[in-house]
Amino acid sequence: ALAGANASAEAEDEGGSSESKERKLDLVHNFGLQELDFMDKAGFKEYVMLGIPKWTGYQKQLLQDANSFLTKDKKLSEEDIAEEIKKWKKGLNEFIKYVIKQWKNSTIYWDKCCDIDGAVCIYVDERR
Repeated sequence: ALAGANASAEAEDEGGSSESKERKLDLVHNFGLQELDFMDKAGFKEYVMLGIPKWTGYQKQLLQDANSFLTKDKKLSEEDIAEEIKKWKKGLNEFIKYVIKQWKNSTIYWDKCCDIDGAVCIYVDERR
């Protein structure tokens, strides 16, 4: 089965039909994402470098917002938040390196509004 695909929707037809079936990634199909076919590896690196400060700010805000729902004894300190951001950035950097290493097997999708700051989905086909 295709990673991220709906296995039940892609089950082989037991009737032996010779018609070819179109396979789609669920996220791409269900959310109407469009392939970002003009972005090359250099463009992706630039996109990431420009995005990291913004994404880091979003992540920090999420942690601070989550803090408001925690009881006083469970709240994260500023040091805890900084440590969580550090771990998050490490994971993000590992993912970025992986995508760059697998660039020929990767496809970038963006939202149907073609907003580069909107939803972006990165698919790496490890079978290629």
